[in-house]
Amino acid sequence: MMSVQFQVLHVWVICFLLALFSNVCAQAPVDNPCPASSPPAGAEWPINGNCFSMNTNGMSPLFDPVSCNSGLNDDAWAWFTGDGNNITVEYTPAANRDAVMHVFSTSAPCSVTMEGCSDNGGNGVAETVTLSPSVLGMVYFVRVQRWASDNNMTGTLCVTTAGSGGGGGAGDDCGNPTVLACGVTLAGETTIGHTDTESAWSCLGIPGTTPGEDHFYSVQWPDAAAGGTIRLTFTNVTDANDTYMEVLSLGNTCVPNACVDHDQMEILLGTFGTGQNFIEYTVGAGIANYYFVVDAQNNGIDSYDIDAFCFASGIELDNVNSCAPLPGSAPANQGYYQTWDGAAPDASVTPAELAAMAGNTYTICENVYIENPLGWEWLKNVELTLGECWTNPSNLTPDGNNTAFYATTAPRTGDWAGNIVGGSPIVLEWDFTHDWVAAWGDGDVCCYACNLYSFCFDAEVDPTCNVINGFQNQISGTDDGIGGGGGGAVNASNVTLSSTSSTVLPVELISFNAWPRLENNNQIVVINWVTASETNSNFFSLERSSDGIDFEEIQSISGAGTTTDISNYYTLDDQPLNGVSYYRLKQIDFDGRTEYFDMVAVNIVSRVSEVSIFPNPVNEELMLSFNANKTSKELSIVFYSIAGQKLNERKVQVRKGVNNIRFDTGHLPMGMYFVLIGNHSEFEKVKFTKE
Repeated sequence: MMSVQFQVLHVWVICFLLALFSNVCAQAPVDNPCPASSPPAGAEWPINGNCFSMNTNGMSPLFDPVSCNSGLNDDAWAWFTGDGNNITVEYTPAANRDAVMHVFSTSAPCSVTMEGCSDNGGNGVAETVTLSPSVLGMVYFVRVQRWASDNNMTGTLCVTTAGSGGGGGAGDDCGNPTVLACGVTLAGETTIGHTDTESAWSCLGIPGTTPGEDHFYSVQWPDAAAGGTIRLTFTNVTDANDTYMEVLSLGNTCVPNACVDHDQMEILLGTFGTGQNFIEYTVGAGIANYYFVVDAQNNGIDSYDIDAFCFASGIELDNVNSCAPLPGSAPANQGYYQTWDGAAPDASVTPAELAAMAGNTYTICENVYIENPLGWEWLKNVELTLGECWTNPSNLTPDGNNTAFYATTAPRTGDWAGNIVGGSPIVLEWDFTHDWVAAWGDGDVCCYACNLYSFCFDAEVDPTCNVINGFQNQISGTDDGIGGGGGGAVNASNVTLSSTSSTVLPVELISFNAWPRLENNNQIVVINWVTASETNSNFFSLERSSDGIDFEEIQSISGAGTTTDISNYYTLDDQPLNGVSYYRLKQIDFDGRTEYFDMVAVNIVSRVSEVSIFPNPVNEELMLSFNANKTSKELSIVFYSIAGQKLNERKVQVRKGVNNIRFDTGHLPMGMYFVLIGNHSEFEKVKFTKE
């Protein structure tokens, strides 16, 4: 890779005057693509594969890239904008000319980095460079020269994208994402009507595809030099037939089916696995755009509101500086520690232990280590949402007039005010008011690490609590927003801290779903379940029932042991029952404890129904009548004796609806017979008597 800086002033007076009255300057190369503001409009090439003349006639040398046999020769310049897909750039010189071509990406109007060059050699030979992939919104410069000569060269330049080159509409794909500016809310968004570009769900770990329509977004990061955090908040999410909404992170390069992370919102609750309605992504320095996709399991998400908050700098949870854990036995570098009466909480509270705890009062402390390696921001506001097993909070500390935790110069003190907001679940908050500058947080120095804050309260254990994550608290903090260097206006940074408190049951199930699918002309049932966490989980037993009452095990699948990561499970029932059947999930611990989850119903529609024979008894001929529930290329009709001997088989094609087929039965001896009609494992049976 090579970076080159160049500045040359050029005034296109003639082209400007002509452009006022015609399109003669469209797709015209320029001597210098680098004026003071932006590349000349006339030198922009379309990326639709159309070819336009690009000559070095009248050009002068701008600079020598010193690669691919280039030289300080007369060069012509053009430019185009990347669409996130693979783009091929091809220059074909006249038959008596030999060309050299370079393609550069730009990081500023006059700063370029070489992405590729081509010198295949020979008169009339095309020179080609491919960007795999291009960066959406990136401006690329194309330079051509005649090899080792300043003499004029004529030829054509073609720029072709492997994608749609702009998409079928805003948000439809990488070529045309919906732009979401920081601090802006988009209301009434939907994925319905978009294409299914992200069908592979490549970062979910679930085999197969989904037909869900995908809505692409681009967050335009306002401070590319600094980096920071993007928070995406989703509200008012509604859908008629989807349980979950997927958010796929593509990072700083928009490439379909190449996501780097994903989060799943349960639509009914309106929350992700964190229990919040937002997700956060870290954005590195130098990134101008961040891409993500909203997807659905079935077809499309009907409606949702989305907004983006961009935190250019601010406080961070300190989980990198080996801050001393509280209590001492806890793992280091968590950044956030919870204590009950000064000790670590129980890692797994059983239902029996919960009953013994009911009505007891504990002193709960949320101990948070904060760092800010780059600026002056300090902790100013804290909000804590209590788990549903905690009730009657009291004695919040710190509360009342007190010295700031980290003010180093007198009289810089202040007041941490604790407040019980209430609600369901209960919310507590602490706010700091500095006695010198009200907007300041709790500190007055730059660039710190391992600063410990402890926010405590008393609470009782609710005797009626039976919620899986009933002891888990969610805490977030906001800095003072002062900015780097002790001044300037910077967005406040909300730091979300993940809870480490206990759970009641060993497995937190996010979803359990089953649905029919036709595979190789056979009906199968796909079963998928997702857990947010597991404790001591040995295996899952998948059970099936025809009536929803009596179940039998059909599969056993190993659990994840103990984990706080999201786990996806996927299996098949390749011999499902016809009609409505029920599937149930049973979880078994290593110590033998079991837990059942809600069952789901699946309806397998048979190919044929309403089968009848007339007359019955029969003599010389019978009529077989049946209703075909779906069009089939071929069904088998097989005659058996009462002893199970196969007597005759006929392959027939049927149409959807009622079908009537005649059979000669004059040759059959008197007795009872069976007729089976269907395909593979799907069939119906009827009997008749021959007189």
